[in-house]
Amino acid sequence: MVILQKILYLCMTANLLNTHFLQVNILLILSNTIWSKETYEWAFRGSGFRNIKWVSPSISQKGIAKYGVLFWKYFLKKSSFVCIECN
Repeated sequence: MVILQKILYLCMTANLLNTHFLQVNILLILSNTIWSKETYEWAFRGSGFRNIKWVSPSISQKGIAKYGVLFWKYFLKKSSFVCIECN
């Protein structure tokens, strides 16, 4: 019951992010839940992971060569992606 209460609490306190895509007169809205760092670590530790490392998003040289640095600037500054390494 304690785990269920924790999950319900996490759902109520999560931040929501809506991403809008407009292509050929079709609007697609994706709603994502943004959990706190504490929530991610709680979930990973509860799943048996012990070594949790937060990693900043990075762009490969191939991606930079294809689209350029300016293309990725906003993504890197305002990224909503979570990159975690754990074992």
